[in-house]
Amino acid sequence: MTNPTYHERNLSNINKLAPNTKQAALKWYNYCIKNNINVLIYETTRTRERQEELVDNGKSQTRKSYHLVGQALDFVPIVNGKEAWNSYDSDPFKSAINYAKSIGFTWGGDWSSFVDEPHLQFEYKGYGTDKVLASKPPAYPGTILKSGSKGNSVKLVQKELGITEDGIFGPITDRAVRNFQKKNGLTVDGKVGAKTWAKLFV
Repeated sequence: MTNPTYHERNLSNINKLAPNTKQAALKWYNYCIKNNINVLIYETTRTRERQEELVDNGKSQTRKSYHLVGQALDFVPIVNGKEAWNSYDSDPFKSAINYAKSIGFTWGGDWSSFVDEPHLQFEYKGYGTDKVLASKPPAYPGTILKSGSKGNSVKLVQKELGITEDGIFGPITDRAVRNFQKKNGLTVDGKVGAKTWAKLFV
């Protein structure tokens, strides 16, 4: 196998990871390529909004996922060009998982309380320790962002909520903010004041 079926997508997702996790993920991925192990790395970093959805749908049990800090990836084995969700315990994918563990990854398939076979997380020195370059949270702009607001601060909020970053606080942004506030025990008013900002950019 020259390159895996989803080679470009895999590299794109790996590039979103925090520095040391990215280095380890590339080492693991190159091992897969060298040994003709075809995988799809379908998710790495996540927004808080995305994580909230997964918890609400029962697909995750934590709001403190390693995906939020760029220290985890989810992958699925590819057999004959198709996703093979039941192949994690079969070779050569079992070998790939063992190699990942040998270079510092924790495999979700080893967990007893909530088995998560697609999941590999790189704990490094602990949760959130593998810092991306822009790790300092953005400062609160000093003015409440609400329907009709425009600019870079609105874009930052939209990015954190996982919605289109157009810099315009319209109905979609208002709805996303209200959902976020409701899920996080904040006053549901659709406005991004100091408290909502602080919760968004913890």
